[in-house]
Amino acid sequence: MPIHRLTCPGCGAGLKSAAGFKPGATVSCPKCSAEFEAEEPEVEAEVEEEEEKPRKKKKKKKAEKEWSYRNSWIRYAILGVLVAVMCVLGYMLYLKNEREKRADAGSVAAARPV
Repeated sequence: MPIHRLTCPGCGAGLKSAAGFKPGATVSCPKCSAEFEAEEPEVEAEVEEEEEKPRKKKKKKKAEKEWSYRNSWIRYAILGVLVAVMCVLGYMLYLKNEREKRADAGSVAAARPV
């Protein structure tokens, strides 16, 4: 039975082959140029990995939840202050544009010949 995946003992690089490696065949690592024999993987190692499944983390109770900004009043207070600052800046920009229009209208009227 061909082996489709190997690990180089020299550098730890993973080697793959669609055709597979024959057990006992000499394989050359393309990264470190080390030569080693393709050995069949141990079946017991795979069984051990399956047994060591990660356990599900227990959900924290509502009382144990850590404090976050997601539902905090501070979040909404900061948002309110930012909106107020944007409104003030927008109003100041509006007043600046109005003053510039009046100044331009005054200079156009003064520049007209009578």
